[in-house]
Amino acid sequence: MSGFLRLFERRVRGVRLIELIGLVLVFGMIFWVCLSKAREGDDIRRMNDLDQQIADEQTAVNALRIKVSQLERPERLEALATGLLDMKPVDPAHETDISGISQISRTTSRAPLVAPAPSPPTAPPADTLITAGGAAAAAPAPAPVTISGGAQ
Repeated sequence: MSGFLRLFERRVRGVRLIELIGLVLVFGMIFWVCLSKAREGDDIRRMNDLDQQIADEQTAVNALRIKVSQLERPERLEALATGLLDMKPVDPAHETDISGISQISRTTSRAPLVAPAPSPPTAPPADTLITAGGAAAAAPAPAPVTISGGAQ
């Protein structure tokens, strides 16, 4: 314990060592606070830039929403449909409800949905055999197979 107490009484050029250590710590804390404030200033500047970017993007989004609402106006779409595509509004006589769909289905004739069956490929009759020379020869008929009723 006496070694620790000597730290308080030891002098370096007329100044106690503990005062010198305290002075170094104070200057270190002052430097650290200044450095932290500088970093904080950079962070605030960066946050202000990000806020400005967000505001610019929000303005652009609002402008795009206005443009979409102008492009989706029913009058404009109807004029484009009739002018460019020669489309017309649906005649009320052609409208129906769910119960009328079966009636329309029965009265409307349409092409069958089933595709015609493909024709089988033409092959030589099964009882002819083609030899290596290209000549056709009659092949012997296979023997019929009978299955007996007993256990196999």
